Amino acid sequence: MQISESRSIEDAKRIVAQLSFGARITPWEASNAPQWEYADFIVGDHTLRVGVSTGGVISFNGDPFTLSKRQMCVTYETARQSLAERLAQKVLQSRPVGAAIQ
Repeated sequence: MQISESRSIEDAKRIVAQLSFGARITPWEASNAPQWEYADFIVGDHTLRVGVSTGGVISFNGDPFTLSKRQMCVTYETARQSLAERLAQKVLQSRPVGAAIQ
C-alpha cells in the first residue's frame, strides 16, 4: 500500500521499506531522542543512516529534507528523491579525483 503522506513512525518505516528494493536495512534502534528511531540503509558499498520520527518524517544522514529542493521527506516521492541524491553524492565522493564517469 502506497502512503500518500507519512504521519507516524509506522508510516515512515513502511516508506523506507518500499524504498529498500535491492538494499538492506539493519534493525531499527531507539535513539536518545525518544521521537526518533534509526537504522542503516545499505546499498552495495554505500551506507546511509536513515531515521524515522513519531511525526512521520524520514531523514537520511540526519537531514530530513531533499538536497536539491529542500522539501521535507514525508512522502515516498520526497524520500526517494532524497535517497537518490544522497546515493549519487556518495558515489561521486567515492571516486578517485580525475576518474572518468561512465
